[in-house]
Amino acid sequence: MLTRGIRSGAGEVNVISGGVRRLLQNSYITSALFGAGTRGVSLGAQILALLVMAWLLPKAEFGDMMTAFAVYRILSYGIGTGCAAIIVYHVSRQSDDSTEIRTHRSLALIGFIVGGLMIGTLVLAAPAIGIAVGKPRIAYWLIHLAPFGLLSTLVTLAGGAYDGRHAINRSIFLVELLPNIVRVFLLGLLFIFGGPAVLIAYALALAHLVAWLAVLRRLLTSTVSGFYRVTRWDMWFTARYILHSLLSLQLQGIDMVVVGWLFTSNVAADYAIAGRIAALFPFFQQIVLKKFAPRCGYLLAAHDYTALEHEAGVCRSSSVAAVASLTGFLLMIAPLLLRGAGDFASAITMMVALGAAPYVRSFFAGGETILRMGGQSGFNLGIMAASFALVVATPLLLHHFLGIFSLPLGMVFSALLLNPLIVFRVRRLFGIRLLLPQDWSVLLSGLVIFAWASRYATQDLSRVLTIGIAIIILGVLGMLLHIRPVSPFRLSRPHT
Repeated sequence: MLTRGIRSGAGEVNVISGGVRRLLQNSYITSALFGAGTRGVSLGAQILALLVMAWLLPKAEFGDMMTAFAVYRILSYGIGTGCAAIIVYHVSRQSDDSTEIRTHRSLALIGFIVGGLMIGTLVLAAPAIGIAVGKPRIAYWLIHLAPFGLLSTLVTLAGGAYDGRHAINRSIFLVELLPNIVRVFLLGLLFIFGGPAVLIAYALALAHLVAWLAVLRRLLTSTVSGFYRVTRWDMWFTARYILHSLLSLQLQGIDMVVVGWLFTSNVAADYAIAGRIAALFPFFQQIVLKKFAPRCGYLLAAHDYTALEHEAGVCRSSSVAAVASLTGFLLMIAPLLLRGAGDFASAITMMVALGAAPYVRSFFAGGETILRMGGQSGFNLGIMAASFALVVATPLLLHHFLGIFSLPLGMVFSALLLNPLIVFRVRRLFGIRLLLPQDWSVLLSGLVIFAWASRYATQDLSRVLTIGIAIIILGVLGMLLHIRPVSPFRLSRPHT
C-alpha cells in the first residue's frame, strides 16, 4: 500500500510537472512573458496619461475631448490596421528585408493619402458636426487633434512590418511604448508648469511624431530601393480590412461616439474613464495574436492544418488567461487609480460591465486571424458590419430603459451571436475545431459572474477585490483546460 501510494504520488507530481513544462514551452506564453514587461510599462503610461488629462480638464471638457479623440482613434486604427494586414500577409510568407521595406513603403504612402483625405474632410466638417450634436467644443477638439490622427495612422501601420517578421517586441516598442512614454513626459510638463488646454492635443501628436521618425529611418535606407508593386487584389484586400478595422474598434471608439451623441458631456466623461481602462483589458492578448498571425500565414501556405489547429487552441487558451487576468487586476486597482482623477466613482460599475465582451471574444481568438490570413476578407467584413450594427442599434433602442449600460449589453450580444459564425466558417473551410465543449462551460459561467459583479460592484475596495479575484480565477480555469496538447482529431477534411 505504501509503495502504491508513493507511486501514485510520484505520478501526480509527474503530471503536474509535465503540465508546467508544457506551459513554459508554450511559445505564446513565452512571447507574452517577454512582451509583458514592455507592454506593462506602456499600460501604466496609458493609464497615467488618461488620469493626467482628466485632472487637467474640467469634467465636461474632458468628455468632449475624449469624444473627438475616439473619432480619430477609429480612423487611425482602421486605416493603420487595415494597411498593416496586407503587410503581414506578404511579409509572413516571404520574410526578408526587401519584401518588408518595399511593402511598408507602398502601404505607408497609401495610408498617408487615405488618412490625409479622411482627416482633412473631418476637419472641414468639424463646425457642422459640433452644431449637429449641440456640443461646439467637440468641433474645437476635432480640429486640434487632426495631426495626432494622421501620425497615429502611420505609426499603427508600421507595426505590420515588424509583426510579419515575428519582431513582436520591436513592434510593441515603436507602436506603443515609445509614444506612450513621450506622451506621459509631455503631459507631465503640462501638469507641473501649466498651459492652455490645446497643448494636450499637440502633446499627443508630438509623441507619435517621435515614434514615426524612428520608423522613417528604416524606410529611407539606401540598401533596399523601390516600392512594392501593389496589385488590384492587394487594394481590394486592404480596402476591405480598412473598413473592417473601422467597424471593429467598438470599445473606446464607436461606443464613445455613440455616448457623445446620446448622453451629456458629464456622462461621457465617466464613460471615457471606464471605457479607456476597459479597452486595456485585452492589452496582453494582442501579444498572443501578434505571435499567432505570421505563424498562421506560414501554416496556411504549407497546408498544415493539423498544426494550425493545435496553434489555434494554444492561442485561444492563452488569450482567455491574458484577458481575464488583466481584467481582474485592473478592476482591483481601479478605485486607487480614480481617487486622484476627480469625481469618477460611477466608472467602477461600468468598467465591470465592459469587461464581459472582451472576455467572451477571448474564447474565439484566432478564428478571425485564420480567415484573414486565408484571404477570407469578405466574410470577416460581413461579420464586423453586423457586429457594428448590433453595438450601435442596442443603445439607440434601449438607452431610455437601460441608460449607459445599454452599450456593454450590445457588445456582449454581438460577441455571443456572431463569433460562433466565424468558428463554423473555419471548420467548414479548413476542418479546424476552434471551440471545445469545456470552453463553452467556462465562457457561460464567466458571463454569470460578470452579471453578478455588475450589480455587486461599488467603489468599496473589498468588493472590487472580490470581483477581481473571481475574474482572475476564470482566466486560470481557461488556461488549465488546455494544458494537455490539442487532439489531432479533425472534424472534417479541409476544403481546397
